[in-house]
Amino acid sequence: GKSVISKAICCHLAEKGQKVLYINFNPFSTHDGFFSENDKNSLTRLRFYLSKNDEEIMARIKSLASRNEEKRIDYINNKEPSEDGFINIDEASYLMCGLSGSIIYDSIVFDLSSYPESGQLEIMRRSSVNILICRKAVDSRHTSFRKYLEKNGVSRIFEVINFNNSGDSCIPEAQDIFKSYPGVFWNAIDRLCKKLEEKNGISG
Repeated sequence: GKSVISKAICCHLAEKGQKVLYINFNPFSTHDGFFSENDKNSLTRLRFYLSKNDEEIMARIKSLASRNEEKRIDYINNKEPSEDGFINIDEASYLMCGLSGSIIYDSIVFDLSSYPESGQLEIMRRSSVNILICRKAVDSRHTSFRKYLEKNGVSRIFEVINFNNSGDSCIPEAQDIFKSYPGVFWNAIDRLCKKLEEKNGISG
């Protein structure tokens, strides 16, 4: 449910009037029904421009992104499992520098791998908040993973337990409940975004 939750956050922010960009760097991404899956696969081209340190990277991103007019979101998808999601650290650093001065977007949401390597860790280090989605209550494997992130300089971590609808920051099992109980799902997303705003100063 990681990608579903990421895209749902985009939708929530857009509904609040923000200009939102979603970038999917998950090499093992699957289709989930939020956005059209017939769009151009622009992640490969984005990687090319990043590798060349293109001086017009924000303009490139704007031109590469697909647009969902109904949800008012720009997005760059990794349409199928692809190694293009494994951005290297130099590309990630150049991307984040370019995005840091963006006047085009109010919020940028990255969908990253469950097993982040150097480039994705760099994105996480430079992000204003990192949402760590857990399948169940915290266990030793989760604790080890969080320590791995912190050892690699990733901070501003906000944990979400993705298994039921109880507690302050829980999201229902995203894939199932999004289709079967959309009201419950969107209420949980709304609570999550409010918690992010309270704890991290994230607008919307």
